[in-house]
Amino acid sequence: MALRHLHHSIHPDIIKGALEDLGHTARNVLNIRHRLTKAALALYFVDLEPRDNNKSIYDLQFLCNMKITVEAPRRQTSIVQCTRCQSYGHTKTYCTRPFACVKCGRDHNTADCTKDPGTSATCALCGGAHPANYKGCDVYRRLQTARGASAPARDPLVLVFPLHTSTLATLATLLPYPTLNPCTTSQTPFCLVFPCRRPRSPAC
Repeated sequence: MALRHLHHSIHPDIIKGALEDLGHTARNVLNIRHRLTKAALALYFVDLEPRDNNKSIYDLQFLCNMKITVEAPRRQTSIVQCTRCQSYGHTKTYCTRPFACVKCGRDHNTADCTKDPGTSATCALCGGAHPANYKGCDVYRRLQTARGASAPARDPLVLVFPLHTSTLATLATLLPYPTLNPCTTSQTPFCLVFPCRRPRSPAC
């Protein structure tokens, strides 16, 4: 889960100890950095050991003398990939398989690779001319298809206007992109349904 509003200067071990005092054992505590500036953020990702009381952490409001917000991890549409063996479905933290280089596909750590940057990469998974973490790899695409992962469905933006039946034909000509749906209220016999450009939110 994510802990928001904790100052970035707090050491992860201090957060682990504070959680331990509350009955939660953290495997890892990681301070998140801005993806562009690399500046430390007031955001920590916490991986808890499996316990029956883990759900109670979402009721936590104060930690390390600071008011915080605990959020559930966001659902990922991509499949996690191990940077040790390059296989999908696990991370290097729990991997004991032999090394596979993400660049040349050989059995060594990527950090030790001596491949000439001018030569083509070789995928350790399919043998194609691309790095093993390429999202267009046939192996990754098959896994995504089998998983049924696709872009999240977007709820429509519903704008309701009172419409007289005699205006429907004209309105459909002027605005062909919305969908005219019957409404359930007698005061508003029809409503306009516009496609929303983002997942449904309170502002949408």
